[in-house]
Amino acid sequence: MNNKQEKIQNTLKKDTDSVFENQLERAEGLLSYDEEGRGIPEVDEEQITRGDSVYLTLAGAWFASEAEDREDSTMDAGEVAQVTGYGKASVSDAVSKLKDKGLVRSPDRGEYSVDYSNLSSGLKEIEAKVSSNE
Repeated sequence: MNNKQEKIQNTLKKDTDSVFENQLERAEGLLSYDEEGRGIPEVDEEQITRGDSVYLTLAGAWFASEAEDREDSTMDAGEVAQVTGYGKASVSDAVSKLKDKGLVRSPDRGEYSVDYSNLSSGLKEIEAKVSSNE
């Protein structure tokens, strides 16, 4: 390995554990999940948008599934609506916008999950909003 390759690896290469730790640190204080593994936003509703609340709900379900406290990371619009208190139409509209941003995916019709590859950026965006409103 040459010096250039070594510099690149030392600077940019991250192991899976460090990426996950970063995501977990970002999530702490923004969300939690209940005994059914449904994500619960832990942020004052006035500091975030509906889309952010839906995103945190889905992110919580993803973390719950990773902890094996939930069978899988997907939630349907009704389940998200139940957690957030929004109507199904509002949830579907928010999910559509989140999908356009690449933050949410729909593995099956009517089923939604965070896009893991963009989890850090989604949490970072919400974290920035919350920090600027404190």
